[in-house]
Amino acid sequence: MLTEAESLKYLLVEDDPLDTEIITAMLHRGASRPLDLSMATHFSTACTMLRESPFDAIILDLNLPDGFGTRTIALLVEQFPTLPIVILTGTGDDDTAIACLQMGAQDYISKNQVNAELLSRVMHYAVERKLIDLQLKKALEVADQRNAELSLLARTDSLTGLPNRAYFFEVAEQSIASAKRMNKSIGLLYFDLNGFKAVNDNYGHGVGDSVLVEIGRRLKHQLRLGDTVARMGGDEFVVLSTVLDDSVQSYSVARKIHNIISAPMLIEGHNLTLTASIGIATYPEVSSVEQLIKGADLAMYEAKSSGQHFACFYTKNLAAKHKQQRLIEVKLDMAIDKGDMTMVFQPISSTDQPGVYSAEALARWHDNSMGNISTARFIPVAEAISFGDHLSNYALTCLASLYKRCKTDNIHLNRLVMNVFGNQFMMPDYSQRLLDHIHLLGLPPASVCIEVPESRLIKHMGVCLPQIKFLKSHGVKITLDNFGSGDLALRHLEEIPLDYIKLDRSLIDNINKAGGKAKLVRALISLAHTLGIRVIAGSVEHDGEYQALLDMQCDEFQGFFFSRPMDQATLIHQWQARRPDSMPAQSSAQPPNSTQAV
Repeated sequence: MLTEAESLKYLLVEDDPLDTEIITAMLHRGASRPLDLSMATHFSTACTMLRESPFDAIILDLNLPDGFGTRTIALLVEQFPTLPIVILTGTGDDDTAIACLQMGAQDYISKNQVNAELLSRVMHYAVERKLIDLQLKKALEVADQRNAELSLLARTDSLTGLPNRAYFFEVAEQSIASAKRMNKSIGLLYFDLNGFKAVNDNYGHGVGDSVLVEIGRRLKHQLRLGDTVARMGGDEFVVLSTVLDDSVQSYSVARKIHNIISAPMLIEGHNLTLTASIGIATYPEVSSVEQLIKGADLAMYEAKSSGQHFACFYTKNLAAKHKQQRLIEVKLDMAIDKGDMTMVFQPISSTDQPGVYSAEALARWHDNSMGNISTARFIPVAEAISFGDHLSNYALTCLASLYKRCKTDNIHLNRLVMNVFGNQFMMPDYSQRLLDHIHLLGLPPASVCIEVPESRLIKHMGVCLPQIKFLKSHGVKITLDNFGSGDLALRHLEEIPLDYIKLDRSLIDNINKAGGKAKLVRALISLAHTLGIRVIAGSVEHDGEYQALLDMQCDEFQGFFFSRPMDQATLIHQWQARRPDSMPAQSSAQPPNSTQAV
């Protein structure tokens, strides 16, 4: 590096006398230290001067009498590899600018936009970047290996060999400055590995480290040369995609990242398949590196929580939504203790088991300042902050209370249903802890049924299935929820020890009308019966749907057509009124075990 006292020695190669005079004045005016400036009007003359004397940088006009356009840069790099090159030209073509940078120039400035301050800053950065690059290259060759390792350590992730967080910030700052000058876009893509925790838990951190190394290798070799890949820590990575014509092009990069990561890998004898949740923030929509990372990180969690797509763009609406989610997250932690969270119960009606009752526990939340908060708003937050165990334990406690009341009142229970989050099964000991809590509350395991969402089971079959089999072996019943909403292969129905499948609302909606949906549902019900699995129609809303499903021999029903969710006292009262020993013969027009909506 030059000290403040040392002079800068530049070579200006320009054949236009007026431009030479203007650029010379700008260089002297913007110089922060003594400047030794030499001039040449031809490329051949410049090469002779460079061979005879060292220069700190060259300022080169591409349109020289004996020049070769952008090839001139390649010739300079070949002959003088340590020389910083700044292109100064009247051509405002972005393609030319990109070609210059790819050929090895440190920067590119249009004569129509240049001023003394900009020219001084560009020259300073060009010299600095070239010196840094040369020092890094030299560090790999010098005999003092320790100094080389220390130099690299400050900029490189020790596990993957990728740039680290600190170096990424430097590159991103420079890229934003270049994009601003060239009127280009930048995409910052932030992502982590779905299922990585399970790899560490099941196979050990050594295998987990090998996965990170393999992912880093793939990203480095399969993305564009101009894209910067860095590891931010843990299983989080970031890619900076520069020189984009518009922000939408970032999505193509996201798709490529998704394909790279989701390709199967063989690590230490284990066949592993992971996926990525990718957040995208773009410049110039977001103007600073810090905000790009923050926005992309936020978008990543949106992609992860929605589960509908592997990538999500950051927007101002997303930021507002996140603010609301943060408020929900803070209040959720105390909602149960404050009594703001309650459990209601929705009955499940059976066609062939009169006088036998089942119900599903559903969480309801009313906050004094926010009012009623729907499950669609707080369940994704609860899952994201691993609040599922608290809700499960609370649901079990309420079900245990309902069980004891039914036992006292001689109400014949079939099962009490609770929902679990898919990510709860990502914890290896979850099934054992759930079973322990069931026993602690005095609930017979056979009276408890857990509903597992199809989408989560599909993504994490290898981790979920052993735990489901464990619970099933101890008598707990299993329902596959939202069946038909995902891509669960029918062969898995035989593999998973299911007692019930609950048809997704998308299969039930207008099933009584003409179309192919009825044939599909009839076939699914028939297949389930062949496998000994009972079928529940969830979210049945009117008699037409009920009659159509009844004709298809659907076993059980749930939805507003039969009953809205209700508190324990109301449910007990309804069940008491519906017991075979306390009611007249049931009308054929009335759905089985129907209860008045409340």
